[in-house]
Amino acid sequence: MMMISSVCFAGEKSKIAMESGKVASDCASYNKLRASERILETSINKLVSSEYLECSLTRGVEQTSNVDNFIELIMNSVRIRQFPLSLGPQINRKTLLKDKFDYNGKFSLEYENGQHHIRISYKGKISEGRHLFWVTDEILDAAYRAYYPAVVVSSHNGFVVEPYYGGGF
Repeated sequence: MMMISSVCFAGEKSKIAMESGKVASDCASYNKLRASERILETSINKLVSSEYLECSLTRGVEQTSNVDNFIELIMNSVRIRQFPLSLGPQINRKTLLKDKFDYNGKFSLEYENGQHHIRISYKGKISEGRHLFWVTDEILDAAYRAYYPAVVVSSHNGFVVEPYYGGGF
């Protein structure tokens, strides 16, 4: 297994506001605020949130073997609506990832329909049974964008999708 660096990405980023009014401008302040706060929903914050995806790697993520097999298992087991995606309202509750997404062979699941693009990318194992994914959800002709890390947790009952941060997705 290869460990991805746990060194914090110290570079300055575009400012992003939380619902409380507090503002982050680097991974350290972002991770601290997101532990308990939600991002303020504005068009600018939605765009800027893509800069902060890498902050979820600061805690150390292990690359695992057999990623292709794990992603196939996820595709066949996880329902699309377990992720908060723009696609959710358009499908029934039981639709699995495999029904709408393609595996690109590069550790990502992809959905594309015209100007609607969603990518769910595997980043590695956080701890036993907990795996980090990055989600990019864009509807280009509607100016909708969402970027967030999610955790897929395996249990004896299957898989659960949880927010990476305590403050939510």
